[in-house]
Amino acid sequence: MHYRAPQSTKMFSKKSQMQMQETIAVLAAVFIIAILGLSLYYNIFINAAKDEQTNNFDNEAIGIAQSIPFLPELQCSSNGIAANNCIDALKLKAAASLMNSSEYRAFYFEKFGFAAISINEIYPGTAHLNLYNRTPESYSYKSAINLPVLLFYQLDGKYSFGVVSFEAFLK
Repeated sequence: MHYRAPQSTKMFSKKSQMQMQETIAVLAAVFIIAILGLSLYYNIFINAAKDEQTNNFDNEAIGIAQSIPFLPELQCSSNGIAANNCIDALKLKAAASLMNSSEYRAFYFEKFGFAAISINEIYPGTAHLNLYNRTPESYSYKSAINLPVLLFYQLDGKYSFGVVSFEAFLK
């Protein structure tokens, strides 16, 4: 003799199976939405971190660029008094050879890092001098800053208008 379940139990069984399938479908949808939400949040977080990194790098590059005309190796001075935003042309040539020498390479790399610095005379002449160049082969970001300066030629006693071009590289 076999026991046969009443007909109503089979109905409850099918109904509970349907409810279980509905619950599983809802849970799957919730998990998919949660995964999509977390991946979106992660991407936004990563992009914000990259933006913050480049902003910090730009601020640091601006600070370094603004310090260039005030380096004792370059700054104009008369009777021990330094002039603001003025670069002595004679000191400039000596500083370029000093910064590019192997003896002081580590010292200036610590100051400027991966960067390129050039001085361009704009008026009345058109001279150009590469002061420092440590450009990496590959980089992820570049910050370029141009600052106006006076160039003083001691031998002539004349001033010229120039621009300090500073490019900093983020690896």
